[in-house]
Amino acid sequence: MLDKLFQPIFENGFTAGGYLICTLASLLLGAAVAWAAVRKSAYTKGFVLTLVLIPAVVQTVITLVNGP
Repeated sequence: MLDKLFQPIFENGFTAGGYLICTLASLLLGAAVAWAAVRKSAYTKGFVLTLVLIPAVVQTVITLVNGP
């Protein structure tokens, strides 16, 4: 079942549009994590920014390592 879900990605390769969608999704998820952390504890601006950017950095590294 999962092979049918990811089949278009594997057959067509990875495009710039796909990369941008993944990056946007990772930034949104990072913002959600940062928002939850801000609501529950003390924070600094640098910590919040780091929480937002870490998922995008990890996603970029994974994309570069895996290749098209």
